[in-house]
Amino acid sequence: MKKLLHTLIPLFLWPFLLQAQTANISAIDTYFSHYVDDERFSVVYVSAKLFSLMKNISVPELQSDENADNNDLIRYLEGIEGLRVLRTNDTPLQFYAEAKSKIDTKLYEILMTVREKAGKNTEFLIKSDQKTGKVQELLLLSGSPDEFVLLSFIGNLNLDDISRFAKKISSDN
Repeated sequence: MKKLLHTLIPLFLWPFLLQAQTANISAIDTYFSHYVDDERFSVVYVSAKLFSLMKNISVPELQSDENADNNDLIRYLEGIEGLRVLRTNDTPLQFYAEAKSKIDTKLYEILMTVREKAGKNTEFLIKSDQKTGKVQELLLLSGSPDEFVLLSFIGNLNLDDISRFAKKISSDN
């Protein structure tokens, strides 16, 4: 009887555990898919397949020692499995509030929050695997009277690499 219970209980609980793990990703997916065809939004979606193709590009000019920046870019792309961006200027604060209510940000760790007097709110959040500590998602939510932006990077992300690459890009401009 004990063996039967030890077998049946995990089988019974597995769907609930799986649903709890994917609930927030599903909330972002649902939010994104709800507005992907809405003309009020600018939309960017880069699939996991495109990132995997980009990782496998074999262009000698991109992978030479002389092009260290390109080598860094290829290394940074290795962990990214997807990118989603929604942006609108139509009732942006309403969309920001809606996103905050539909996406359970409690499942994320706040990296940075910026609140300005002009009503602009920006949050950088990460979602990490509890066991490995690897970053699974980098989420940006930004709302102001002028613009709403939701940006989500998904994959096994290395924040140190992303930070170095972002600094390199900003110093080039």
